[in-house]
This record gives sequence, structure tokens and C-alpha cells, in this order.
Amino acid sequence: MAGETNEAPQLRAGSMVTPVEDFREIIRMYSEEYQHYNGGPVKCIHMHNSFAKYVSNIVKKFDSSVTAISLENEPLLRKICRVDTLDPRNMKLKWAILKQNILAVDGKPIRPRVMDPQFYVNQYEPRSVNYDNVDKEEALARRRLQESWKHFDQTSKRPCPSDIPSTSQNSENKVKKWDFQEIKKEQEKQDSEEENQKPEANIIQESKNNEDNEPSSKKLKLDTESDVCILCRENDRTHAFLHGSLESDDASAHLVACEQCALKWQWATKGCPFCRKPCVNILRIMN
Repeated sequence: MAGETNEAPQLRAGSMVTPVEDFREIIRMYSEEYQHYNGGPVKCIHMHNSFAKYVSNIVKKFDSSVTAISLENEPLLRKICRVDTLDPRNMKLKWAILKQNILAVDGKPIRPRVMDPQFYVNQYEPRSVNYDNVDKEEALARRRLQESWKHFDQTSKRPCPSDIPSTSQNSENKVKKWDFQEIKKEQEKQDSEEENQKPEANIIQESKNNEDNEPSSKKLKLDTESDVCILCRENDRTHAFLHGSLESDDASAHLVACEQCALKWQWATKGCPFCRKPCVNILRIMN
């Protein structure tokens, strides 16, 4: 039809809209201004209020805790909504239903869209997390911190580095914490090997009695007085998360994790796992 457009209408309370034939019956029943309505433009606010009253009367038949009402015994509403169930609290879905029952807005003809309600609802759900991007951000943040610490070591006034005894177990551990992507690969490989070594019967038994089989240490409170890692709740605490703002009077670090968990934790982007303060490094605490 000439003059039609597929663009979504810009609806306002005072917009004059022309509803489809099925919707006119609702307007006649629930709008005092249009009790003898036989077609033609009506104010959008009146169309909306009529629909709201109609749905409200149907909702009264159900328990207040029900979030999705069945339209099996409501043929008119089912025909208008084009769904089998309706959540009366979903405002976005309500406006989508109104739009698909409008033929014209302010005299401008439009073609009502056939809405897929499930898709319409889903597009307002939180977007799924892209874990690859999260890992890349952590890896980039660690590389930047590594460069900062390199610069600090080179410019700070202290004895010659060769005169300072190394506290690392080997040279590989010196740079291991900065390569987050390599840490992830090693952890995935280790998890895969451990999973393959488990007998099938043990896996089934663990899934059934997961909570009963938890070490008692896992039930400890997350407090700084305990000696158990707050992430795995099994190993001893050996590593601390160095908080930012090192120039402040209260520069601090939380000794809360074992070595493996400290390396795996995304401290460069998420901060300290105990207090969420920004972190600039992880430290191995020596007794």
C-alpha cells in the first residue's frame, strides 16, 4: 500500500492511532470516551488505558504471585497478544503488543509487525559475558603493569639488582604471573588431565554428594584470621594482593590466597578478591 512504512512508530500519549479491528472491542468495553466507537483514530493514551484495564481484570482471576498468566480461556486477548502466556509486569512486551495492533499513527499508515514475543523479551535480557574478551583484558592489564614495574625497577634508587638475592624459586616464576593467557592454558590442561583420571563412578558420586564431600575448610568464614585460601578453601595462604595508591599512608595488601589461586585470579582487572580494591601486583609472603 502506498504511503506505508516499516519504521517503528513514535508513540506519544497524545498521538492519534488507528487500532486493528480486534482491538476496537477492548476500547469500546473499557474506555468511557469511546463506548460507541466504530473505528477511526483514538488517542494513544486511551488505547493504552483500555488494554491495561482489560489485562488487570484478567489478572485478578489469578494469584498475585503468578508472573505468567495463561490466555487459553481468553481468546480475544490471545488473538491480540499472539502468545499463549502473558507476563502483565513486562512493560516492554506490553508496548510491543500495542504497536503490533496499530494501523496508523497521526494519520500516517504503518504496517503492523508480526512480533515474536520470545525474541522481543530476550533482547532485553543481560548480554552474555564474552569470556575471551574478559581474559584478553586481564592479559593486557597485566602486561601494562609489568611494564610499569620494569620502569620502576630501572629508575628507583636501590642497590644493583645483581647484589640483591632472588626470592623466586626459579627464573620462570619471575614472569609467570604476568602471562595470564599462559596461566589459563596450563589450568585448562591440568583440569582436563584431572578429569580424565577420575573414574566414572567417582564422578557420579561427587555430583550427588558434592556438599557432603566438601572439606571442612570450605565452610570457614571469609576472614583475615584464617590461614586457608579464601578462593579454593583448601591450600594455605602464601600470596598477598598488593593494593594500589602506594604513595598513601595506608598502603596495604591482603594475604588471602594460595599461589595457584593468586595466579588465576583476575586481580589486574577485578582487584583484590577480599576487598575489591585495585591491585598492582601479587606478592609471595615469606616467613
